[in-house]
Amino acid sequence: MRLVLGVMTAVLLTSSANAIELDVQRSQRSTVPSSSVEWTAFAATPGGRVFQSDGVFRSEEDARRNARSNCENTTARTCESTISVPLHFDVVFMRCENGNRNWVFFGASALDQEDDGALSKARNNGYYNCRVLGRY
Repeated sequence: MRLVLGVMTAVLLTSSANAIELDVQRSQRSTVPSSSVEWTAFAATPGGRVFQSDGVFRSEEDARRNARSNCENTTARTCESTISVPLHFDVVFMRCENGNRNWVFFGASALDQEDDGALSKARNNGYYNCRVLGRY
């Protein structure tokens, strides 16, 4: 795996998928994209548990499917909130509230616009009280 897990603390849970549940501030990784796109993905429970796909994928769909599977197999919850990103993108995870409902919104960008993307998604879905859970 080409990711350098610098500041990131990853909790490796024992499950059939060896899912990586993230407890992150910011990780360090290569910022130069390769000639072919390599993907990673994230999935989250509404309560804010975030999981990353195992390894690097050549397809964004495969990466997303792996992250969702890790999340759902570990938590026994439906993990509808997902995002697939090229490895060189920055990602933010925000837990937002709408009354008594919680949801995790992801934002991703190679141009430092990930926070704006996540907040825009949240607002468009009626969620306004958001806090950053972590960054990748």
